[in-house]
Amino acid sequence: MIDKPSILVITGPTASGKTAVLEKLSGHFPLEVVSADSRQIYRYMKIGTAAPPVELIEKIPHHIVGIKNPDESFSVGEFRKMAISSIKDILHRKKIPVISGGTFFYIRSLWDGILEEPEISTPLQNEVDALTAEEVHRRLLDADPQSALRLSMNDIYRRRRALLVSLAGEKPFSDYEPSGGIFGDYDFHSWYLDVPREILYRNINHRTETMIQDGLVDELLELLSRGYSPSHPGLKTIGYREFFESLAIMEPSANWNSTPEEWDFLIRKKWNDMSYRNLVLETISQKTRNYAKRQLTWFRNEPRLKRIDHDSLVFHLSQAIQLGGFYE
Repeated sequence: MIDKPSILVITGPTASGKTAVLEKLSGHFPLEVVSADSRQIYRYMKIGTAAPPVELIEKIPHHIVGIKNPDESFSVGEFRKMAISSIKDILHRKKIPVISGGTFFYIRSLWDGILEEPEISTPLQNEVDALTAEEVHRRLLDADPQSALRLSMNDIYRRRRALLVSLAGEKPFSDYEPSGGIFGDYDFHSWYLDVPREILYRNINHRTETMIQDGLVDELLELLSRGYSPSHPGLKTIGYREFFESLAIMEPSANWNSTPEEWDFLIRKKWNDMSYRNLVLETISQKTRNYAKRQLTWFRNEPRLKRIDHDSLVFHLSQAIQLGGFYE
């Protein structure tokens, strides 16, 4: 007897083939995707964020995609609230919810809830951001020894976060308890795609080249014409910021305080320079590979995720759905 509604989770590093899995399942099952991708929330950025193609969205509705302008921020708390609402709505309509995306922080917030953290001031954020990994470790040992010893030295993001919360609040980060997790409320069937590194890196390099061929620079220029700049959250993501960083390296007149119109002029001027093009391409690929490596570390350290390859995942998803338990 089924006690809990079931939910599918498909995650994995960028360019591992999550969209291809959904395409193979489309038309066979009444699926709806709850996107757990921190970049695909933005409008006007389809190429650079590898947003799902229109043809797939027509077959499998997607939630939490293209909901924010590039100058708007989006918190994990907002994601969690919208995702829970979407899941309940999908189940109510007798469809199958699939949480799909590579932002594992989002998925974990659903499973385990989120911390009621103190407000972080901008000066404190800037202060901690400027610290080296060694300095973060030293200060975290004083502020929160438990987190300093528990968190991996390579997980600099979480170590900075632990230090920020410890300094901003009245207690160490390790004393905060998450609330509002839904892991126990549903039967999660969860996998992550583990692609051999050489294949994954090849996919990433190919994807970067394809994005350029598909008009990534035109998409960026369109964003600039709308008044968005590298200081806005959307354009700080991989695939866009590298245009500005590369330009700042090669063009003396480039300035981070430049207006969108000035950036537009400089990028148009420099794009005919093959050395600039190659630097942009290489930097996007390298940063994406580094990000994918960090993603794999997160997934491999999460026991609730089953490691699987692309072809096996399609089979296991089909089997799981056919066994039932996906409706209230």
